[in-house]
Amino acid sequence: MVNWEEAGGIAAVVSAMYLPFVLSETAYSVLQASGRVLAGYVWPAKSQCKRMCWDNIPDGRVHDCPTSVGPYYNPNRTCYCGARTLDDVFNKASTSASNPSKLVSKPKQLALDRRYIYTDVMTLLAFTLCSENPPYFGSIRLDNVGDISVARLQETHEPRPDLTKRTIEGLLNGFPPWYRENVEIAHGPVVPHPIRSRDDLYRAGWVVAVGLSNIKPHSFAITQCDFMGQPISRILNKLKDQIRPHFLQDPAIEAAISAIEYMIRSRTGSGVERYLTADLHKGFVTGVTSALSGSACIFAMELFNDVGPLSGQDKDRLVPILKPVVDAAFRGSYIVIQKFKNGKDGFRIPPRLEDLRRPVYLDLGRT
Repeated sequence: MVNWEEAGGIAAVVSAMYLPFVLSETAYSVLQASGRVLAGYVWPAKSQCKRMCWDNIPDGRVHDCPTSVGPYYNPNRTCYCGARTLDDVFNKASTSASNPSKLVSKPKQLALDRRYIYTDVMTLLAFTLCSENPPYFGSIRLDNVGDISVARLQETHEPRPDLTKRTIEGLLNGFPPWYRENVEIAHGPVVPHPIRSRDDLYRAGWVVAVGLSNIKPHSFAITQCDFMGQPISRILNKLKDQIRPHFLQDPAIEAAISAIEYMIRSRTGSGVERYLTADLHKGFVTGVTSALSGSACIFAMELFNDVGPLSGQDKDRLVPILKPVVDAAFRGSYIVIQKFKNGKDGFRIPPRLEDLRRPVYLDLGRT
């Protein structure tokens, strides 16, 4: 005997299968949209995305590490809290007042059964920097789904808690790999970095900052400037043409000039020891030989940023700190030249990622 109840169910299923073919395209779209709205009421989480754009991340350190307590915490070391995903690494955005609307509606082009974060290209690029061993741009897969962009991203490992929002912006803008928002001087003082705009890349203050600090360069660098060219030449010109005339026959200045001329000529720091005096050699090996105050460090960096002649006031201020300032200028030049002596020009942002404000939906997988 025919089971009419089962037969009716089968007929309903078959009718649903063939419904798209018998309905007009407009009617089917309306039906599909209605079903999506209904699903949003039943499962509201499936119809929304978490919002995390670069503007939503507050200033300061981008990662609030829960393990940043205790006597062994070092902010310049890798973070071991286990943060790997975008929202884990940029966890300060979740509690930021600059991110009042943390949820946005999911576009109709995106599947309801997948999780997404509404973000932008800048945040994705920043994420690649926040790792001890960055996966770089090859880890970002970007596809178009209709008129929206969908990204898939490799997880990071061991995020660096020392990176601030401004530091990341500087590194992505082509600042040297030693750039940090603040310069941590080797013996303790913390002062603002002398790079404030791209124009400062071609000046020499940041080279002195490298010589004053023990900061390691970030393994990620977008080099849009010849760091061995104009900045090092400005170090030499400042010492040779503007400082030396006021301190004739000073052995530290003469040694630094000879050493930097050799490094520029040979494009390497290898073998430079032959030009150094005993005192300058000590600074070259261990860092600056005298502890400069924070204000003196700022003065030294500004002095080499300035292209004008040495004023009488600058000379008076330079007299008691001449030796460590010359040490820092030479040491910074040596470190920069050794880093780039093999012609490595770092990374370049590929054309597909150049629009940093481009909105993107990051695919996190199925719910």
